[in-house]
Amino acid sequence: MLVRLRRLSSLAPSSSSADSDWCNRQAVIDTSSLQVLNYISDVGTMNFAMAIEPDSNKLFVANMDSLNLIQFEPNLRGHMVDHRIAVINTEGSVEKNSDVNVGIDYTELPNESALSTALSQITSIGFEPGGDSFWVTAYASDQLARLSASGEVLDRINVGEGIESDSKTNNMRGPRSFVADWDRKKLYLANQLSGTVSVIDTSTKKVTNEQPVGSFDPMPTNIREGRGYLFDARLSGNGTAACGSCHIDGEEDHLSWDLGNPGGEMETSIDPITGEVNSLHPMKGPMKTLSMKGLKGVAPLHWRGDRENLAAFNPAFDSLMGGDQISDSNMSLFEDYINSIELGSNPHLNLDGSYQATILDGDPTVGEAAFSALPNPIGRQIEEFRCTSCHALPEEGIRNQVTFQIDETDLRFRVPSFREFYKKSNMTRKRDGESVMGFGATNSGEVDTSQLAWVNEQMFLDVRAFWMSFDTATPPITGHSFTLDSNNINDTSSQEKIDLMISEASKQRCDLTVRMNLNDSTQGMLYDPSTNRFNFDVVAQGSTSRLIIEDLISGLGRSATFMCAPVGSGTRIALDRDENGIYDGDESGTRMSIEGGNWTLPKSFSAANTCDGNNISPALTFTNSPVTTQSYALLLQDPEVGLDRPWVHWLLYNIDADISSLPQDLGKELQITDSQLANGATHGANSFNQNTDIGYNGPCPPVGNTHLYEFTLLALDENLNLPAGLSKDAFYDLVKSHVVGVSSWQASYSK
Repeated sequence: MLVRLRRLSSLAPSSSSADSDWCNRQAVIDTSSLQVLNYISDVGTMNFAMAIEPDSNKLFVANMDSLNLIQFEPNLRGHMVDHRIAVINTEGSVEKNSDVNVGIDYTELPNESALSTALSQITSIGFEPGGDSFWVTAYASDQLARLSASGEVLDRINVGEGIESDSKTNNMRGPRSFVADWDRKKLYLANQLSGTVSVIDTSTKKVTNEQPVGSFDPMPTNIREGRGYLFDARLSGNGTAACGSCHIDGEEDHLSWDLGNPGGEMETSIDPITGEVNSLHPMKGPMKTLSMKGLKGVAPLHWRGDRENLAAFNPAFDSLMGGDQISDSNMSLFEDYINSIELGSNPHLNLDGSYQATILDGDPTVGEAAFSALPNPIGRQIEEFRCTSCHALPEEGIRNQVTFQIDETDLRFRVPSFREFYKKSNMTRKRDGESVMGFGATNSGEVDTSQLAWVNEQMFLDVRAFWMSFDTATPPITGHSFTLDSNNINDTSSQEKIDLMISEASKQRCDLTVRMNLNDSTQGMLYDPSTNRFNFDVVAQGSTSRLIIEDLISGLGRSATFMCAPVGSGTRIALDRDENGIYDGDESGTRMSIEGGNWTLPKSFSAANTCDGNNISPALTFTNSPVTTQSYALLLQDPEVGLDRPWVHWLLYNIDADISSLPQDLGKELQITDSQLANGATHGANSFNQNTDIGYNGPCPPVGNTHLYEFTLLALDENLNLPAGLSKDAFYDLVKSHVVGVSSWQASYSK
């Protein structure tokens, strides 16, 4: 197994000359012991894919090599990166790196010939069976290409063929990977940006079909059309570089670049808090690439705060990439997309957002207190000056501030957040140290994050642990999911996970969604903190309680996957995926439903149906039962009695499939006669009289309380002729393998 390490370049120890031992190393790892066996140098700064050549067993690595050792933006214009295929022999050394864009004249800008042929960002690679040639996806070029084993480009296929040139970026495909069916001469190409699969005929070298991977794409149009401006290399002067060549997948390449301009003009930054105007020299020095995530609301941008907003980066399409600036309208689309990207959560935080006890021998809680109290470590002699005078604490979010003069150099920087410090914590400049990252902290990335000195060693460890735990504003629970089933439902750890997810949703740190296999397809539910209930994706079904969900899981052998979705996305994910105002279950028109007949709204029992009246069972109707239904069963339960199981008020089964409604007052006899209900029915036990009472026993909440009672209708694929008087548990055991549909309905009662 190979793992890529970042280019260390000029930040290698002073005793080193940035030799091959320190540059672009691949780690060869024994997959059984996970021990590093050796390193392979010069395989590029970013590796995307690997494949074994069938005959020679040589390893082919698709890589991108950043030219960040070349200083100054004018010298990099139009040629920032090279796209290559490295060949590693069985002895573990690089035989060659083949440039897939050999022959391009980088001095010619724009270069129309290169724009039509360049392959940018090779993200997948696969050999044909004979090993004489291999196919690659050029993600940033919207192309698929076939290369000879020697690295020569033999064929190119434009995945977005037929798209008008002025809208190609807005409709970019983004081919990311493929699978091959060599016998049928087909390649199936996964297009990441368009969410489609393209079918390629390898004999004709044509796209024969393209299909969406889903029936609905919830992404807003402006976001979908705007993201191509980050990834499209065809916006450069020769098709070789995109914004995403450095901001890989919207993040960073973990490299520093010196994009100063010796012939440039002085620039300014304006502190949004103080209004102070600062003059900035065009020779900015090395600056580490920043992530494009989490930029909404944090302007000014760049390390020096010299970009007022994202639109201020438009000149870089010309000055750095060698292309033309994009239109204001397209820049607006690009900005919409970038502002929609959030940072991922910090993996060092507990799921509830609290600190872990220790990280790398430091206590983050102690570290936060120390960080808040410490005087500045940079030497400025102001008595009241603290670290927090500039750097915001996690609960404050981002402090959009440009530093005042720190020392005689008068260098001004936008105060950085520690939100992604945890990604920069593995760089050391010690010769005997193990460095995962080639660059560390600060604007240049030159600060060794393992050797920062601060007052004393333990204080540093504690403060570093705090930095490592810095909240990114995306709650750690986001995206966390857990499937509850009959095997784990009684585990304490399972219940604690659901407790935590409900707690986080109640604090509005996530939207808690549920997908449960109740019918022939999964049914969506969304937790409503105001009611402590889960709303169904069928409006008429209303909502249900956690206790009823767990009752169905344990009793019927079902499963439910709980997921904490980003705040604001729960309705789309759980209830209305196309956001057209019609819930998914209602839109299908095929979900089985149960409703009360002629009940007043809000749905409530009449006194006649309760212990305050004659305990008469209510009238109900059924619709849209599955075609395989052979019989029904019905439960009425109260999940709000304060017990660990719902209280059963009614259990009725052996209901004939031809029945579409139940009349009121079916009595309490074990067997309901044909005169009461066509083909009769059978009563089971309820929870009264220590689970010995038979038939219907209506709502009877404590005085001064309102309870919400839940009807559950089960459709069964067989008429089982179950014996009378079954308890709910015995009933569940007999029917669990025959349930083909489930529906719910609720009604309340107050005393």
